Amino acid sequence: TTAGGTISFDPLTGEMSYTPLAGEEGTTVTVEYQVCNTAVSPQVCATSIVTITVQVDTDGDGDPDVTDPDDDNDGNPDGTDPNPLDPVTDVDVLTVVEGTTGTVNVLSND
Repeated sequence: TTAGGTISFDPLTGEMSYTPLAGEEGTTVTVEYQVCNTAVSPQVCATSIVTITVQVDTDGDGDPDVTDPDDDNDGNPDGTDPNPLDPVTDVDVLTVVEGTTGTVNVLSND
């Protein structure tokens, strides 16, 4: 088990819950667990591993960045945000002739 957070299990539903520690965001953790059939003698057990991806939630709104339409919660959707958390750039090309000066606006296509 590499998980440092809180693990809980509901035996009525069979659901495992995980609350990550601060700093685990953006990582993958594992939880090893064992189930046993105690109705037989000797009891029979099996071990398995659950892999959990701890998603980043930059703005802390409970919606991980991977699905959050506004990662930084500034009111601007990520696709049109003038100040995105993950800037996107496009290739800029400048062609000049020897002995001349050329300019390119590196922000015009970004």
